[in-house]
Amino acid sequence: MLISSSLTFGQVTFILRAAVQILGFGGIFLIGHILLASSPRTASLKTHDIINRAVSKSTFTKSSLIWVIATFRGKTGGPRTPPQLVVAISLLVLYGAFVSLSDVGFLGFHGCEVPGPSMFDRPNSVNNADQAYQMTMNATVAGNNLTSIKAYRCSSVTTTNFGGNVTEYVCDSWQNSTFANSSFFSVLNSTDSDILMPRQLTHEDQPRSAFIDLNTYYIGPGVSRIQQPTIQNGIAVFPHEQGFRSVFGVPNLSPQHSVSVDKAMALEVEMGCMALGIDSQHNLDAIGGGIDIFVTNGSWRAYFGPSYMEDILSKAADDIRAVYRPLFNESSLDSYGYLNGINSSSFTKSTIANILPIYLPFGISNSTDILNAIMGNCTSLLRSRLNLTDYYSDEAAQHCGMLGLGGTVNADDGNVVEGLARMVCATATQINMVSGKISTNPDESINLLDYTRIPADLNHLRASFYDIDETDWDGDGTLDTVFYNFDPYDRFTLSVNPHGSTSHYITQNRDFSDSRTTGTGSGGGAMTRVASFMASSSSLILGGFSLSTLNILNDGNNPITFNVSRVTKWGGELGASYVLNSLAYSGWVAASRSPMLVLSTGGYSATCYDLPFALGFLPLVLTSGFLIFWTVYLLFRSRPIMPKNLEYLYGGMTPLRSVVFDTHGKDVILRWENDPQPHLEVLSEGQPLLDADETAAGDSTRSGDSTPKIRIMELLLLRGKDDIDVTSRVSESESADHFLMWVSKKTHSRMIL
Repeated sequence: MLISSSLTFGQVTFILRAAVQILGFGGIFLIGHILLASSPRTASLKTHDIINRAVSKSTFTKSSLIWVIATFRGKTGGPRTPPQLVVAISLLVLYGAFVSLSDVGFLGFHGCEVPGPSMFDRPNSVNNADQAYQMTMNATVAGNNLTSIKAYRCSSVTTTNFGGNVTEYVCDSWQNSTFANSSFFSVLNSTDSDILMPRQLTHEDQPRSAFIDLNTYYIGPGVSRIQQPTIQNGIAVFPHEQGFRSVFGVPNLSPQHSVSVDKAMALEVEMGCMALGIDSQHNLDAIGGGIDIFVTNGSWRAYFGPSYMEDILSKAADDIRAVYRPLFNESSLDSYGYLNGINSSSFTKSTIANILPIYLPFGISNSTDILNAIMGNCTSLLRSRLNLTDYYSDEAAQHCGMLGLGGTVNADDGNVVEGLARMVCATATQINMVSGKISTNPDESINLLDYTRIPADLNHLRASFYDIDETDWDGDGTLDTVFYNFDPYDRFTLSVNPHGSTSHYITQNRDFSDSRTTGTGSGGGAMTRVASFMASSSSLILGGFSLSTLNILNDGNNPITFNVSRVTKWGGELGASYVLNSLAYSGWVAASRSPMLVLSTGGYSATCYDLPFALGFLPLVLTSGFLIFWTVYLLFRSRPIMPKNLEYLYGGMTPLRSVVFDTHGKDVILRWENDPQPHLEVLSEGQPLLDADETAAGDSTRSGDSTPKIRIMELLLLRGKDDIDVTSRVSESESADHFLMWVSKKTHSRMIL
């Protein structure tokens, strides 16, 4: 149970301990005065002794306990003890124990973390026009003016053949503006790929600007892989074991917060890999290029990835192995089922754990064409399974490719070798509508996306972006019409359809990570290219120094395990880097979105309490409440709550007058008298007991008449140790002397109350 989110654990316990001390001392104070207000005028020596111990703060626990028990047994040796006095003495005995018992209640307090206040936020935490402008500027090259960068939009296209093999997807009507125009973007919904803009965007100044305006931008990964879920520029990416997911339109989240995104656009790329059973190794202490190993039996056909890719990759693996098999001498088959050969594959040796694209050995005739054919067949089978119909020959990309996992391995003979495991991989891209929850941990890490796909329809529009020029292309002296194609405009839109599909696979296009891209700068273009980069992009090699860090795994020079799952996980990290470094959420769109509720899930220090321990406080609280009620009751009854005279007398501050009695002390009955001054007086034998003897002693220690009016008189006839009660009622007009004369005629015993 939450106690306080503003006070610390120490502050709460300090305040409560102070309250317990107040209740403790205050309760003892009230009990003391209640006890005095309940003290009878006449009582046994035991009773007077107990009251005296209590008032003088002396040690009285054992004696008072014995007295309480004797009271219940009727063995106090005196007249009837007022019940309120018994209760007051009992509470005084127990109250200290209740105060001590309250320490148990403090065991329930503990420090905790609780959610803080909720808030509303928008994508990338853009909540005003200034923030929207700054976010848009951050996606451009520094020093640019947004009014000079053109923005394009197209809603319909017509496929047009211009003769020969020239076919263009002509936009029926371009909508043109600039990235400075907020209204051009604010009309977009959250499931339109035009909500995204490429990064490092700038306007290109070129000679034909009068005919076509071009933008340049970067489409490709960063210098490092994204290995953990990350939110950046309004985009959340979630790399996982078989690829990655990304959700567009996400606010920035501080530690221990969560947000639910509803009907958002998500890009999902899945990756599967199958081992080829064709490995290479090189002993670091040996001279030579190493050996190749062709595994013929065992579980070499290891697969990791989506189930729908497995049989397709299995066929591709068989086709590749059929190409490699002639390179090995069948007579080299050993007892392990391995064919061994020289390093005819010329694998790239490295002690550093890495993943790189793999090509067929140069010794194979037409190796490039053969590999392209195998990968093309793999791609065709996968496209057919995914029901992909649109195809753009000028930018067609393979869904399949060969990758190699290399690094250091400890051999069985104790040597350290450089190894390489080859595999064939495939990727598939989806664009879906999702609703889900994104949350963060105390260490700022982001949990994996908890999401649900929403049935919807996906529409893909591609518009060619080209320039037409008249030039003597072939040098024959006549002008030719030449089409110069730039990066096309790709737009994906999702619309809710209860009967629609939850998975929408798209055609993948070639990656251009090794150079800047020129075109309109549509967000959808990067979405079509990321998967081809993950599976087989040559950019990892051609990109040189700028992309070299992407190949290196965290293991470094340490020995690694050659598991297929390491490659699919690496591919997901690569794809996540590609998306975050290629795209940003439009600042103008972010500012126009409806705010999302961001919930705090913790992180705020507070003081909490375990309720069962509250039982330790219960006796003290209930008793304190009872004492307060009793005190108020006595006030309304006009009883003396603070009989100072009696407290002064009982407290041992004034010595009592010496008395002599011939009976045992435990049988002595003492009564408060007021003449000549308040004192205790021993009752003699035969002395009558009046109604006033049961009244509060405080009434008899004040100035005034010491003999109250008689209403009801009680006699206790003592015969040795036997007590006999005799009660007689007389009218108020009868005197005490008349009553005593009546008693003397009825009995010859001593009379005390």
